[in-house]
Order: sequence, then C-alpha cells, then structure tokens
Amino acid sequence: MKVSGKRLMVKQTLTEEVSKGGIVMAGERQPLPYGEVVQVGPQVTADECTVQVGERVLFNEIGAIPLGHLLKDHVLIEPDDILAVLEEGESV
Repeated sequence: MKVSGKRLMVKQTLTEEVSKGGIVMAGERQPLPYGEVVQVGPQVTADECTVQVGERVLFNEIGAIPLGHLLKDHVLIEPDDILAVLEEGESV
C-alpha cells in the first residue's frame, strides 16, 4: 500500500501490560498515541512537515484513520496531526 496526497502512515506503538495475576494484556493503546513514521505521501512538502521515515512521533488520535483491516496497528494522519517528534531514547 502506498500513501497518496498529504498524509503520513504511522505504525502505532502498543504496550503490553501485565495484571497482578500475571496475565498479559496485549494491545492496549497508549494514553498519548505515538508511533514510527513508515511512509510520507508525495504531496507532503518540507514546509508542512519535516518528519522523515523512521522517526517516532506523538500524534492526535482524533484525526487518525485506522488501517486495522488492511495493516494492523497502522494509521494515516495529516502533517498537522503531529504534536511532537520523539528524540532518540525518549519514551511516552
């Protein structure tokens, strides 16, 4: 799948939480959604967005389009939905 227009594809990061009884609660979404940029659409200009493939971003989940039926844990977002770029070693 190739991203078109002014959108970015992000592989959303999920966490695994372990209950007190030791049960793994996989797939819980982060309170602040973030993930790794895997594609940048061809119409996204450097003036609008300086994010590159491979960078981790914090994004607005309200504007995100989930691709769960096509690509698990992937979403499409617009450049304006990026709230912050996470530095190397930073976690949310």
